[in-house]
Amino acid sequence: MNEKAKAVAGRLRVKAAGVGAAAQKAIADAGRKTGDTIEITKLNVRIFEINSEVNVSFRKLGELMYAAYAGEETADEAVDALLREIDGKKEEAAALRRRISELKKERPCPVCGSSCGEGDRFCRKCGAEVAGGDGK
Repeated sequence: MNEKAKAVAGRLRVKAAGVGAAAQKAIADAGRKTGDTIEITKLNVRIFEINSEVNVSFRKLGELMYAAYAGEETADEAVDALLREIDGKKEEAAALRRRISELKKERPCPVCGSSCGEGDRFCRKCGAEVAGGDGK
């Protein structure tokens, strides 16, 4: 093979290796994003379940309150237990929402607290400036 052909073949080999590396990175990034999306979906399902459980607890609490209003004996311990249960479930849901924000690379608005994306310069809810839009 003449020198010119060898030089062209060498350049093609280098370019092909670069394209291959870029393709591998793109595939890895897509896999990571797919994994994050699956985890976010699972977290959202759990938040939905927790909210359903909280609603059941609220219903029970309402029944106890109505019973007390109607003059029936109600145990203060039962009311306290339901209130603690509701608080615990709300804390669990809040922790799951924080994890979702981490996965989405979101951060809270410094003014209103709503979620802002990694590249947002301004809050979508209140319009406040959000850390220059560079994620810091």
